[in-house]
Order: sequence, then C-alpha cells, then structure tokens
Amino acid sequence: MARTRESSGRPLRRPTLAPLLRLVSGLDPAETNALMSGWSDEAAAEVIELARIHQVEAWLAGCAPAEQECWHQLHAQRQRFAAARMRDGVEIDAFAEVMKTLDTPWAVLKGAALARTVYPRPQLRFGVDLDVLVPAPSVLDVVTELQARGYELLDLNWPLMLATRPGELKVRSARGVLIDLHWSIVNDARVRSHFKMRTDELLARRRVFDDGMAALSDVDQFLHVAVHAALSGGNRLSWLMDIGLSALAVTDWPAVTRRSSEAGIGPLLRVMLDRTTRYLRLGECADARPARNRSAWPVISQLVDRISPLRPDYDRPALNRSLARSTRRTAFSSMAELARHGSLWLRSGAPRAVDDREWLDPASANSAMYAVDDPAARSRFFQQIAEDA
Repeated sequence: MARTRESSGRPLRRPTLAPLLRLVSGLDPAETNALMSGWSDEAAAEVIELARIHQVEAWLAGCAPAEQECWHQLHAQRQRFAAARMRDGVEIDAFAEVMKTLDTPWAVLKGAALARTVYPRPQLRFGVDLDVLVPAPSVLDVVTELQARGYELLDLNWPLMLATRPGELKVRSARGVLIDLHWSIVNDARVRSHFKMRTDELLARRRVFDDGMAALSDVDQFLHVAVHAALSGGNRLSWLMDIGLSALAVTDWPAVTRRSSEAGIGPLLRVMLDRTTRYLRLGECADARPARNRSAWPVISQLVDRISPLRPDYDRPALNRSLARSTRRTAFSSMAELARHGSLWLRSGAPRAVDDREWLDPASANSAMYAVDDPAARSRFFQQIAEDA
C-alpha cells in the first residue's frame, strides 16, 4: 500500500493497483479464485472499488470464493452480471432479426462479443451498452427499420453530426438498452484518416455462430480491441484484459502482422501489446507478437510506461494515456499528435478528469443528442457516410 502525507504530517493511505493486478494478471479464473482467500474486509473493499473503477468487477464477482464473507459485495453482484449477459442475448437476437429482414451483414463488437468468444465465462465481462457494426451504405436503412420496430434514435443534432461525421449513432431499444450503431470501428473522423480498417472487409471475414450472433474474426477482433483501447488511452485494466484474452485466442499471427501493417496500426498494436504484457501474463502468446516495425514510437512508449504506470483513477490525465491516444503510423506523426494533445491540455488549465457530460447532455447544443430539425443536414449526413465507405 502506497502512502503519502496530509498537510498535518499524518500518513494518508492511497490505493494502488498492485493487489488488483495480482488477482487478474494470470487471466485465469481458477487462479483468481485461489488468490482471493484470506483477505481482510478493508483490503477486499479497496480492491472491489478499484475493480469497479477499472471495470473488472464482473471478473472478481465470478471468481470470489463463496465462503469468504469479505467479498459479500461481489457475491451480491453475480446475479446482476449474469442478468446483463442474458439481456444482451435478447437484444442481439432482436437485432439479428432486423438484419435478417434487411439481408445485411453485421457483427457484434467489444463487450458482448468478447464475453462470447474469449472470456472463460460470459458473465466475467460486463458491459453497459451493445455495440454493433453494419455497412456504412446500409446505415439509413438500418435506422429506418429499427425505428419502425420501436427503437429510438438518440443522436439528432444533424448539423453537428454532419460536421463531425462520427463513426456511430446511439440508439435505444424498446427494452431500454443502449445500442451503439457503428459503421466504422474508429469513431473520430480525423483519426479515421490515419487508419485503414474497412468495414466491408471486416464484415466479409466475420464469424456467424449457430444461434445467429455474428462477431469479427479472431484476428480482426484482436486488432479492434487494441485500436479501441489505444484511442481511449489504453490505461484501463479492463481494456488490457480484453487485449490479453483476445491475443490468446488468435490462431494466425502472420495475419495479425499483415493486416496491422496494411491498416497502419503496427505501432499502435505494439504499444498496446507491450503495455498488456507489462501487467498481464500472456505466456507463449507474447513470443508470437508481430515483428517490431521500424517506428521508434513503441520504444518511447516502453520508457513512458516505466515512469507512468497504470493509475487507480484511470480517467485522470496521464502521459501514458496521451501517448497511447497519439499513436499513429510513424513516430513523427505520433509525436506531432502528442504535441497537439499537450497543447490542448495546457490551454485547458489545471489537470482534471475527463468530462464528457456536455456531449451526453441532450439539452446542450454541443451534444449529438441535442435535437435539431434539419432534414437537409440529415440527408447529407447519411449520404456522406455512405460515400466515405
């Protein structure tokens, strides 16, 4: 336990991620279960709080020894996480029916797909919303069909959407579940110009399971979770676990090397794999990683990770977060992006947590959910994303 001091000179306890990392680093529920025996109430409560912040609470809940009273908070959550997975299953079935009607390919992304394909048990991976990928030219048809079936389109600020061209729309199902309807796996239009991961190619290689659910191929899913984690900052423990478990599921590492090079995400992949193996044990998988590319950026990232470890409060500004989000095709372009991040941070004032409340506030004109009745902008928006494909 790390310690600091208050102004009075008295020691003040400050949580660290070390105990939580020990519990999950093996990516093995049986190992986690064994390591969770004999904890004090205070230590267990602290780890539970950190697990909640880093969104690995479901993993601990599924592994906590039933006879250990110190983990009672997790015992109470087990039913919630199992119910969430059942809820996702119902939503996926309903969405599959929509796509079957439209005869359109699609795939589940991130949480629900990872729970199904790489986590030892589905309830060990919790997610709040459901992410799906559809072809860009089909987005308008998909939205129209969803609305006809009682789904609610939440993103209605058409002038803003046209100006920013995000890679997704937010939809709420008739059952109240939030769905991120993606036509690109990179949400930011400016960042999309650096990475070439075509939706039509991803969907062409997808897997379709016996129950009708579709997910990206194991290689594409691995690349996607690495890209998503990096562009989000790469410093949340759940993202590293997603990467680690997805890496262990990969069977064709030459394809990883080839596709990451073609997409321009080689340095990004190296940064996130190096960071993942720094905290998690991937065994032989670590030896199968893509060959090092010529970019010096991953070397810089390794140095940064030594001086800027994962923090309990992952959403605070940190150098390792900025570096991951800045990673581009070359060290020069990455450094330029990091400088841009630094400039924005300096202009914004004191360090602070990421605050996206305005973007999520339907009453704010700066939010995609702020309703603007502009049929012309709406039409141009759907036309533009179809052309971007």
